[in-house]
Amino acid sequence: MIRSLHAKLALWLTVSLILVFGGIALISSQFPRYLTEEYVLTRLEHDGDGLRHRLILDAHTPPRISAGPIAPIYETRHSGHYYQIDSPNGSLSSRSLDGYQLRLTDLPVGTQRTLHIPGPDNQTLLLWAGGFEVNGTPLTLGVAEDVSHIDEDLRKFQLQYLIGVILTLALLLGIQALVIRVSLRPLEQARRELSEMAAGQRQSISAPLPREIKPLVQEINRLGEVTRRNIEKSRNALGNLAHALKTPLAAMTQLLEHTNPNEPCRTTLEQIRAQSLKIQQTIERELKRSRVAGTALPGQHFTPASELPPLIQMLERIYANKDIKIHAQFPSRSDLPFDRADMLEILGNLLDNACKWATHTVKISLQIQQGLALSVCDDGPGIPASEIPQLTTRGQRLDESTPGHGLGLSIVCEIVTNYRGQIQFTQSTSLGGLKVQLHLPLSIA
Repeated sequence: MIRSLHAKLALWLTVSLILVFGGIALISSQFPRYLTEEYVLTRLEHDGDGLRHRLILDAHTPPRISAGPIAPIYETRHSGHYYQIDSPNGSLSSRSLDGYQLRLTDLPVGTQRTLHIPGPDNQTLLLWAGGFEVNGTPLTLGVAEDVSHIDEDLRKFQLQYLIGVILTLALLLGIQALVIRVSLRPLEQARRELSEMAAGQRQSISAPLPREIKPLVQEINRLGEVTRRNIEKSRNALGNLAHALKTPLAAMTQLLEHTNPNEPCRTTLEQIRAQSLKIQQTIERELKRSRVAGTALPGQHFTPASELPPLIQMLERIYANKDIKIHAQFPSRSDLPFDRADMLEILGNLLDNACKWATHTVKISLQIQQGLALSVCDDGPGIPASEIPQLTTRGQRLDESTPGHGLGLSIVCEIVTNYRGQIQFTQSTSLGGLKVQLHLPLSIA
């Protein structure tokens, strides 16, 4: 199995060139013979017509030629030009044959044949023969010419032509190898840059590539970008969890260090219980986030029709005590060119935040408008316009009475920024609560 693209192209192009040039050489080498023999046959047929018109034949005597000059070449012994006439009364041959008999086959009247036959002195003769009728007597007239010298000249021509074809083929194979090497050079550069990406020396492949390869490299760059975002999200998640657990654990440690084990204090136990509750809430929060976005595989496209309904059902069960109803509107398009994990994290955080503050109703809308247009609104109390900038501050919460750590919307903003999108917070005119609108371009290449 050929694994090298260079070797595969070289092999098939070489085979193609050999077949093409072999066919051309075969046809071209035979074409001069065809033209030459056609010219000779035309001359032989002309001589045969002249002999036939001078032929004297009756029912009782052998055929003879009427008085008059005959071309000297037919009078010279073994000159290479011959004729022979066979009839029921006998045969007539040119003096050049000098007693040698041509191998003529009786032909029906009106038919003609051309063939190669042996001649005197090991000559190769091209014979034109025809069947005629003179004075009611059928006869066969044959005119032949030695073509041995023509065959020798043709063999020399074929050898020279074959050498020329081989040299031309070798030149084309060399040019072909150069063209393949130059054509595949961008792939080699892309391979080096991909190795540098694996080594952490660059973030994307930027080599100029042909149109056929560019989509593949764009997908590699997109997958690399998705991987970097996922790594960054994992680091942020670990940092958030560590930061969120650090304070209650430190408080519990201080309480335990300043408490006399022999003197149980109810207040200290209550404080420890409160800090433990914060730790539990933090862990539950992170587990809920992982349930929303953690099952997605990096690089998968987002399919609203199959992803949104399960997410909505899960959130309605989580907030069943508030009887939350989530109304969704999304396109029927099979999939969208966005990472599934990113979209689930965006939707999970926005819907979770909306359900947390909503009274009973949450609405979500996804539309394709020169990109992805997403809006989420609820019928909660909303927030003043002056406090909107604080929504995206990492760890900032506007209401300390509600469980959480103020990370959801900031995470959404980070993902939107990575996609070079836009996000906007306003007051919902239909439901009265907070309305979040964001727009993601369809391509981030």
